[in-house]
Amino acid sequence: MEKKGLALRILTVGCTLLVATLVLACLQRLVTPKYADGNMAEGGLIASYYDSEKSHDVIFLGDCEVYENFSPEVIERETGLKCYIRGSAQQLIWQSYYLLEDTLRYETPKAVVFNVLSMKYNEPQNEAYNRMTLEGMEWSTAKIASINASMTEDESFITYMFPLLRYHDRIRDLNTKDFEYFFSSPELTTDGSYLREGVVPAHNIPIGKPLESYEFGDTAWEYMEKMRLLCEEKGIRLILIKAPATYPYWYDEWNSIVSDYAESHGLSYINFLSRLKASGLSFDTDTYDGGLHLNKTGAEKLSAYFAPILKELVDDETAGIIDKLGGHVESDGAPTEGPESKSDAADEMTESPESTSDKEPGNGSQTDTGAYDGFSFTYKTLNLYPGMKWDETVAAQLGEPISYFEAKSCVFEGIDRMYTYPGFEIDTSPDGTGVEAVTTVYLLDDSVTTPEGAYIGCSKSLVEKLYGDHFGPEENSLSYNKGGAELKFVLKNETVVSICYGLSDE
Repeated sequence: MEKKGLALRILTVGCTLLVATLVLACLQRLVTPKYADGNMAEGGLIASYYDSEKSHDVIFLGDCEVYENFSPEVIERETGLKCYIRGSAQQLIWQSYYLLEDTLRYETPKAVVFNVLSMKYNEPQNEAYNRMTLEGMEWSTAKIASINASMTEDESFITYMFPLLRYHDRIRDLNTKDFEYFFSSPELTTDGSYLREGVVPAHNIPIGKPLESYEFGDTAWEYMEKMRLLCEEKGIRLILIKAPATYPYWYDEWNSIVSDYAESHGLSYINFLSRLKASGLSFDTDTYDGGLHLNKTGAEKLSAYFAPILKELVDDETAGIIDKLGGHVESDGAPTEGPESKSDAADEMTESPESTSDKEPGNGSQTDTGAYDGFSFTYKTLNLYPGMKWDETVAAQLGEPISYFEAKSCVFEGIDRMYTYPGFEIDTSPDGTGVEAVTTVYLLDDSVTTPEGAYIGCSKSLVEKLYGDHFGPEENSLSYNKGGAELKFVLKNETVVSICYGLSDE
């Protein structure tokens, strides 16, 4: 009897654990986002690959600049090449590499097309975008490595193993989609592409601000090399591209670095920004969001143009392309060799501190900022600083901007906005709590000054005289921290070419 009783207790405990595990698994599936529609629908793209036939000739890797700008259907119709886009929102280069590793578990394509925009990132960026890439991957050593490489400081590996620990609060926000797609995810893609209808012409395209350094980071190069060597080992043709987009800005210096790298390693590099006319693209008609991405018509145009080029590169081992020219886009959609920013003229200016008294709006004095004690920029009587709330009251005091540009935020769900006023630009982003906040304030030309008297075109020595010792090892910049704000001066030939107020990391 005792043995039977013990067996019964063991069976009861086992059944209880099994039921509890099933309940927790069901609850986890229920609260995990389904990415069925809305602004976050792209979170379902990575998982869709596993349901495809694994017989692809070409795999595309990269962010929204691939899955919204190319149509595998058109390429296959034109060339017979079967393509799949393993793209995801803000896909970082190490995520692209590990997606390639993951892909090679199932198939070995003839070519890999990699969009190089992510070379600009050298460290983890954002949990929400990490999850849109990583959670859709099947478990493997590649997924584990990608999670470890991607996690921000506030993330924990255990929450990727058990998403319930991350999403348990969603139990209060469940909707019909969570139940509708409990057993299977919605089909949002055609061979990995996610094409949009509609036309919103590009206008008020922001120019690129001068950078203190145009070099890519060590981590970005590490994974670029890993990708190149893995393709070489597997006999895969690696093709680098820069998809056509007005924003984020693609610098000529970056273009030169990538083209030199491609040339030195026998790779092909195609910059579609310099091929707008040849491809027939127009940012007046072929974009659904003001030039950030192509619409369905634009993606089909670009794919029809790229198809024979891709076919030649795949079939002919001796074929190669290196696009050394940059090419940028103005509001009318015409490519240019790069913006002629006012800071370029600063190289020939000489220091004239006496003349700062007639510049607007700083006039060398600091208006009271109340509790805020960091760096700020003064316009009329309004103090502007990173982290401040942006609302209708602030906007009304500033008046009508000269130009306005917006883009989907890469940090939080919502919109990044850029407001340009006489001599300066204010960038705002959602802060994750529903509030829009100022992230950066740029001074654009020498018509305005900092409250202390620095301006575009002044000398390095004047900045050091006004602000004292600076921090940071960069040779081409001076940076100062105060009250949670960083004031950065970018230099060229000992002359200030950019002034930026941003949030401090310290």
